[in-house]
Amino acid sequence: MSLALCLMMKNEEEFLDDFFRNCFADNIYVLDTGSTDKSIQIAESYTSNIYSKPFNNDFSAMRNYLLEKVEEDWILFLDADELLLKSDWYTIRHFIKSNSDDSNIGGYRFLRYNFFGTGGWYSDSMVKLFRNHCGFKYYKKATEKIEPSIKYNGFSVDDIPIILNHLGHLRPFKERQRKNEKYIQIMNEQILNNPKETLAKSYLAIIQRNAGKLKLAKKNAQEAAEANPNSEIAQLFLGYIFRSENDIHRSKDQFQKVLIINPKNTRALNSLGITELCCGNYETARKFFEKAFKISPLCIHIYINIGLTYFFSENYFQALSFFKHVLEINPYFGIATTQGILEMDIYKSHYYETIPNYWGVRTYITICEKELRNDGFSFFYK
Repeated sequence: MSLALCLMMKNEEEFLDDFFRNCFADNIYVLDTGSTDKSIQIAESYTSNIYSKPFNNDFSAMRNYLLEKVEEDWILFLDADELLLKSDWYTIRHFIKSNSDDSNIGGYRFLRYNFFGTGGWYSDSMVKLFRNHCGFKYYKKATEKIEPSIKYNGFSVDDIPIILNHLGHLRPFKERQRKNEKYIQIMNEQILNNPKETLAKSYLAIIQRNAGKLKLAKKNAQEAAEANPNSEIAQLFLGYIFRSENDIHRSKDQFQKVLIINPKNTRALNSLGITELCCGNYETARKFFEKAFKISPLCIHIYINIGLTYFFSENYFQALSFFKHVLEINPYFGIATTQGILEMDIYKSHYYETIPNYWGVRTYITICEKELRNDGFSFFYK
């Protein structure tokens, strides 16, 4: 089974060398939407399959244009700021090799961690790897998805045990805000053209929250939750908005609603753990985190949150073991940049899937080691 890597880019020279250097695909296809930096020159040293097309405010249309060029059996569609560990490419090869032509699996979901320069993060999951099938198309102008198309064509979608590391939020705050405003514009157009797709307001609300527009975000999230009472996404995202407003009680109630719909919703369990952690209820928080991890062991960020329950309980030995274990599994959790730490981003704590004033796992490791040295553990922590 052959594998193609697809990439849509614009001014991504900062990420491209690392992106292509770690690639183990049979062929690479690139769609450039108007780069003015050295992106095209860098891409040309890795592939001749480079196409140019001005961005038309429709992410799905752009992606579908590139899909038409691909000849390989399977497609991995990534952004330039999404990186895999080298071992993950072998996992991908194993999964597509084990899928014969008559298999019903049409695509695989990746767990994606979106990292900030402070060391904070949030996670999501989406289909990134799928068969090259003429019926598989992306839809929606923004927050584009291919999973519904895969299922519509009679195929199933499964999870793959791979973590995708998204570094796009390491960009400066002003650049991230420009992107947020662009997404808000496109999503407003999308909702205007498809008013019956009320769930889209949930996604719009999250982007508005990220841009600091909490009043608008709350309005759209509430409308989406009312229109979709049985949607985990709609109820969960409203809980996120309440948490961004520091409304602990309403956020907890909202996350409990999600668990009524699906008792195994990892994000709701993790969010309840965070609210308990922020209230100083460390043992209760830990129980929520442990339950979430048991359901989704690939969600290794939960190790950090468990570590924080021990950290604030002043059990530095236990905390340190959890913090270090995360870095052993995925070093990207150790990311912290001077710009990310020092820049004035008043909205950054809205995104995090941990405590709002999180300062990066390496900071907590340093504090734990210092406290342990003071307590007589200098043999271990010199």
